[in-house]
Amino acid sequence: AGGSDGYDPTALITANGVLYGATEKGGSSSCDYGLGCGTFFSMSTSGDHAVLYSFEGEPDGAYPNGLINVSGTLYGTTSDGGTGADGTIYRISTTGAEGVLYSLTGVSDGSDPEGLLNVQGTFYGTTVNGGSYNCYESLGCGVVFIFKP
Repeated sequence: AGGSDGYDPTALITANGVLYGATEKGGSSSCDYGLGCGTFFSMSTSGDHAVLYSFEGEPDGAYPNGLINVSGTLYGTTSDGGTGADGTIYRISTTGAEGVLYSLTGVSDGSDPEGLLNVQGTFYGTTVNGGSYNCYESLGCGVVFIFKP
């Protein structure tokens, strides 16, 4: 698929016997010169699928790239968008109800997060940029962040 269905899949997990995933592109055409901000979808093991949410960029994030399942609640990151265009940490239900939990700021907490890891209810993640400004084009070297939902 492509376009409104989404394309460039970046995550796939299971919850209650159903596959859930994210695509980096597709959905809303408000990002990336009309290519889309990404989608969240469900899929059965027989291939039936549905787009449950289309990201808009601001304030909900763009380019989702990771998902985790914590006791039936799904969480993820977007590498862009949010209030400062540095990415978000979000929660999304299996029906597609999305809510931003945190918008990264780009410096001490980094920007362009690349997924989450749950350790006893505390989330850890990494970012491509942020932190010390001694790396590529003054964007920083990236950080390891901690987030408590």
